[in-house]
Amino acid sequence: RLYGKNLTPLVYAPTTASSNVDAAWGGFALDNIHTDFLGQTSPSFRLFDRYNYHQYNNAPADFGGKVATNRDAVSAALTGEATLPLAISEWNVHTSAEFELRPTETLDTPAKFSRFGAIAAELAANQLDEMFVFKFTQTASSGNASGVVKNGMHHTDWTNAPYNHGGITQAAEAYRLFNRAAAPGGQLLSFTATGDASALDLIVTRQDDGARYYIYAANQGATSEVLSIDCSAWTLPEGAYATVQEVSSVSNGGVIAVDRVAAGRLPARALPAYSVRLY
Repeated sequence: RLYGKNLTPLVYAPTTASSNVDAAWGGFALDNIHTDFLGQTSPSFRLFDRYNYHQYNNAPADFGGKVATNRDAVSAALTGEATLPLAISEWNVHTSAEFELRPTETLDTPAKFSRFGAIAAELAANQLDEMFVFKFTQTASSGNASGVVKNGMHHTDWTNAPYNHGGITQAAEAYRLFNRAAAPGGQLLSFTATGDASALDLIVTRQDDGARYYIYAANQGATSEVLSIDCSAWTLPEGAYATVQEVSSVSNGGVIAVDRVAAGRLPARALPAYSVRLY
């Protein structure tokens, strides 16, 4: 009111930690979505605007599958009316507690940051509406043997004031590349993956009104996979440039190559084991 704003709140609920639309929590909230705090029911009133849940410690395909099953469950619960967008307000490879059971692993471990990239790709491929990674900072934790909360995306100096944030983890680098490919307003494109590409978690997008195309690929396997790209359907000009960025054991998300389109194709390149790449 002071600043002349007219803000509309978005309520995220029921925030199920189990990630399932179960009868006791998610289902109960959906059954009562039209009931206000006075116990009055009105079809024009909704308690919340996004169906929200958390998910950790699952394989990338399970993250994608949960989007699909939750979408179906929410739609079924709201039969005859508009469904709700799906949001994950907490997700990561592992919870902090699970990471503590893995003393040699962090978000800089190749198997973990490549899995993080694969999860992001699966969530986007299954058209999740909104996602929020947990968490921003590796906060200090005296209760953890590691001394920090290991699923934080940024390193932080907790010894010296003003406790500056330092570099980002390799998982955060993978997420940075993902957010270029999956920026709001873009289009998710269909594609066919054959051969080695079938082993990868992939999304293909078009951004900036078709001025740029992106291919985001995560290899969570222990062997390299050759990625050969046929982009002839995009009718790019001969010699168009493609930057190649990579998060791997030898690259921190920077440009590793600049390729050029020749006869509608990009040169075949091996995607290393446990790595993420953005074209």
